[in-house]
This record gives sequence, structure tokens and C-alpha cells, in this order.
Amino acid sequence: MLALLHRDLLLAARRPADALGPLVFFALVACLFPLAIGPDPALLAVLGPGVIWVAALLAMLDQAYGLRPEAHRWEVLPEDFHARIELPGRVDHAPALLLGARPLLMRLCGWLAARHAGATGVTLHWVHDSMRAKDAGDGGSLTIRTAEPIRALEHFCRLMAEHLAKTKLLAPVGELRLEAIGVQALTEDSASLLPDTVRTGETLYLTLERIAARLGPERVMQPAPGDDHRLEWMTRWQPATDGQRAGASGTGRRRLAARPAPSMPEPGFLLEPPLRLALREHRPHYQGALTLLVGPDRIEGGWWDRLPARAPADAAAGTGTGAGAGAGAGARDQTAPPFTALVPQDDAAMVAVGHRNVVRDYWIAVNDNAGVVAIFRQQLDDGGSAWFLHGVYA
Repeated sequence: MLALLHRDLLLAARRPADALGPLVFFALVACLFPLAIGPDPALLAVLGPGVIWVAALLAMLDQAYGLRPEAHRWEVLPEDFHARIELPGRVDHAPALLLGARPLLMRLCGWLAARHAGATGVTLHWVHDSMRAKDAGDGGSLTIRTAEPIRALEHFCRLMAEHLAKTKLLAPVGELRLEAIGVQALTEDSASLLPDTVRTGETLYLTLERIAARLGPERVMQPAPGDDHRLEWMTRWQPATDGQRAGASGTGRRRLAARPAPSMPEPGFLLEPPLRLALREHRPHYQGALTLLVGPDRIEGGWWDRLPARAPADAAAGTGTGAGAGAGAGARDQTAPPFTALVPQDDAAMVAVGHRNVVRDYWIAVNDNAGVVAIFRQQLDDGGSAWFLHGVYA
């Protein structure tokens, strides 16, 4: 009743003319009712309170029918999201925590929708039950991050399920807490009056995040352009989630836009390491004599790209000759799968000088058997020169 009275007083202060009618009606009912039933004080003491309540309710019928404005208290959302829930029973296995975390995630998505925002991550805290071992601690936490701000409930639940499947609880859990990380405003997409194409499934970056959560971020890689003019260092591999964050921030697009066009076409496939070609009558041969079409294009640089310091045993292996020098110079695990080789192999000459400086003259060459290839000529330490096959055009 006090809340209704406070609301009516606010309305009366804002629009005095609208409040005059209900007040007059209430006063007339309170004054005329004793005249209708008589001046008996005992009877009025019994019926008076009820009549006053009925008169107040009748005076508010205009609001019920929409004839008068109705004021509501403005809900102010908290700046940070923190929610907790007590589990109905003790949970011994981490994947089962998703049943209690899902209602918290639903509340989070509702809070984000009300703020027109998205979150780049969430942290789930759990509190161990009081009947636990002394070395188990009070609880634990799990932090999940996304490539860009989202408020998709199902994606949060899938990521949570993947991470909880690899988590082991030290003691039974009785309480969960959830907090949002990296809350940012989202730019809503404008709806169209025309029928839009119905999207089925999830987007690529959501799929990559879910696979990375299951296999590990170091096992889901994607190529990214590098700020370098050496062919083998123009593209570098990085975790797919890092590439999505760079794309969301716009740095990747700015880098591609600022990169100047190459002076000659670049090959689609590179050989690692470059293949030294045979010379016959001063012409490079690869499945036959090669005809030079475009060139030369001088690529020189890399003195700033210092090699990391290595242990003495590795340095001794890298300064050898022959096949041993090539294997030691690469500083790569030969037993590793090919797709984990994320950096080009360093040859013995680069290891000897301690940096990856190159001086090459590139040509585009062709013959009937090999097709269009990218070759380069490089000066050797003995003063001569040699031709190398570095790439193939698709």
C-alpha cells in the first residue's frame, strides 16, 4: 500500500490535473457513505476501513483501463555481473557442474542483453563442501575466454562443457559463482524489412573456439600475414583464437590495407628448404631447362632477425658440414608432425652468422614439365652463385 501511495504521489506531482479526479472521487465516497448508512459510530468503525480501501481501489480503475498514466520504478542494472547458486546436492565430477552453471549463464546473457553488451569471457568459481579433505582447499575456478564479445548462451555452455570435461575436482562442490570478464558494448545489426537468409549452424570462429577448447589452443592454428618481404616469413602461424581477436580489433585489416602490392606475383606454394638447381650451359634446370620470364626482383634484408641463443651442444651440431649441418641448423624436432613446423628452417649459413639475412634475385621461370615456378639466384660464400627453386605457382 505504501508503494502504491508513493507511486500516486509521484504521478500527482508530475501531472496535478490528472490526480484531481481520483482525489475528488475518493473524498466524495468518504463523505457520502456515512450519510447513506447513518451516523452510528459503532457501525462506521466496522465498515469505515473497508469502504476507504474500496474507494481507493475504485479511484485507480482509470489506471487499470489505461486512461491514466502508470509510473514504474526504473530498474538500474549493476555495473558488474556476479551471481551465485547453491547446488541441490554435492557434485563430485566437474562435467556435472554444467547443470548448475547453465542457469547462471542464462542470467548473464539476460544482463548482457539489457546492457546491449557482450562479454569476452566468464569465470566460474566453485566452493568445496564443508566435508572435505584439508589439502583440497576452499574451492577452484575456471576462466573461459572468447575471440570477441558475445552473449550467446549455447556457445558459452559448449565452451564450458569442453573445459569442464578436462577439469578434475579435488573435493565435492556445493556452491557456484559466476562473473563476467571483458564486458563491452555491442553494435546491434539493423533488422531488414525484407526476408533475410536463414543462417544454420554456428559461425567459423565459434567452431574454431570450440575445437580449440577440446584439443588445446596450440593445436588449432591459422596463417596470418607478417610484416616481412622475405617469402618464407610473409606468413606466420598463430593460434586461431589469437587471429580472431586481431580481426575483431581491426589490426589485421589495417595491416593488409597498408601492405604495398608486390613487384612480381608471389608463388602459392613454397619449398622448404629451397631446392638447389643444376646448371647446364649457364641455365638452371628443373625437369628440363627453365626459361626466365620476369625478373630480377631483389629481396635483401633480415639482418634484424636474430637467431635465438642455443646451448653449446646445439651450436656444435649446427656448425657441422654436410647433412649433419642441415639437420642441426633447422633446430627442429624431426619426429614432430609436419603441420607443427610453424617457422621456416634455418640453414647452416644463417646459423653461422647468427641472423636470417638474405640477398636474393628472384625470377619467374617456366618449362613444359614443371610449369611456372619461382627461382632465385644467391651468392655463395666461395664467391660463386647458385640457383634455387623456392616456389610453385598454382
